[in-house]
Amino acid sequence: MLVSLLLFSSKRKSPLYQWFSGVPMAVTLIGALVILGIVMGLIPQMQSGDISDDLFSRLGFTRMTSAWAFVLIYFVTLLSLGALIIRRLFSFRIKDYAFYLNHIGLWILLFASGMGAPDIQRQVMRVHEGETEWQQGVDIKLNDFHMEMYPDSRKPKRFVSDIDVFSENGKQTHALLEVNKPFRFGNWMLYQYGYDTEAGNSSDFSIIEMVYDPWMIPVYIGFVLLACGSVCMLWTGNKQRHWKYNRLLLFGGLITGIFVCIITLKPEIHFRELMPALQSYWFVPHVAMYIISYTILAVATIVSIIQLIKLDDGNPDKNLYLLMDNLVYIGFGFLMLGMLMGCVWAKEAWGHYWSWDPKETWAFVTAAAYLVYIHTRLRNRHSTFAVWVLPIAFILLMITWIGVNYLPAAQSSFHTY
Repeated sequence: MLVSLLLFSSKRKSPLYQWFSGVPMAVTLIGALVILGIVMGLIPQMQSGDISDDLFSRLGFTRMTSAWAFVLIYFVTLLSLGALIIRRLFSFRIKDYAFYLNHIGLWILLFASGMGAPDIQRQVMRVHEGETEWQQGVDIKLNDFHMEMYPDSRKPKRFVSDIDVFSENGKQTHALLEVNKPFRFGNWMLYQYGYDTEAGNSSDFSIIEMVYDPWMIPVYIGFVLLACGSVCMLWTGNKQRHWKYNRLLLFGGLITGIFVCIITLKPEIHFRELMPALQSYWFVPHVAMYIISYTILAVATIVSIIQLIKLDDGNPDKNLYLLMDNLVYIGFGFLMLGMLMGCVWAKEAWGHYWSWDPKETWAFVTAAAYLVYIHTRLRNRHSTFAVWVLPIAFILLMITWIGVNYLPAAQSSFHTY
């Protein structure tokens, strides 16, 4: 892939190269990923080892990430995105720093996570108290499994595995393993994965997951660059002309204040017994970024509906286009920050930053839909199609936030509590 991009860059001034790295190609590829993501989010995905011979399975819909259509579009997206980055680097301008951060970060993330997926090794071990289990040259002895329960409840507040870990070369380490607090041993990361749920706090075994991820560093480099690019999008939305940013801050502060007052005065309305996986310092910023994003994108949707009415009357307002752009840039920036925080949190809790869980799949679909809007507006400053994209994207956002819990594909989701 890298060699192909370098060889192809010698023809970067040709019409073919300009088309392949241009906005229409980007919108087409992102739109295709949205469609495949919706299919993946609606149809339950089969796990490794599952066998089925129905029509959906034959078409690859039940194993979408290994289906030829998904792999082909993913591969072409990497090539198109890489060609665009190379073309823009040859005409480098420092004022385009946001573009470079977002696109280079996304390319590194897609490349490292996609190409590195087959190299990730996972081993799940069931270790009984007082016994030792061996996997991949690592011995794990479970000294004790301890669980704390919420008062007057059978729900776990915290569970911990007291373990000794041994390597083939004689290295020995003692660790207390619990959710959101993985432990590194050599090239392996050890995670508290589960226990005997039927026995509860009487469980005499612990389920421990071992993960070896040689591509983790480039993936996190992609995270950092994308996070910086997302912050730049907040600034991009703020610096546009005729934009009353302080009004949005006032509106957001008002909404936040209302929720704080409700939670303070009526604490019984929200669930206080958080499961161990949710007891993380990532919980508040992850959720806060999403709520801020949803609020701003909801306003953008209202503005788009007003503009659609004006378009139907044949009298569109150019200032509304600008307002929509500002709102989407800022809302999408917060959306990406929330998603990236969720990826890092998932890595700490479960050992994988992205598993195409139904909630993750719909979050990907939502982000891609707003990317369609952003790229369409770059191509056509007064596109009716772009205005229609926003209400559709917001419907997808509502499915991500609320509707996904009611879909058959989400019955085994990590995000349904």
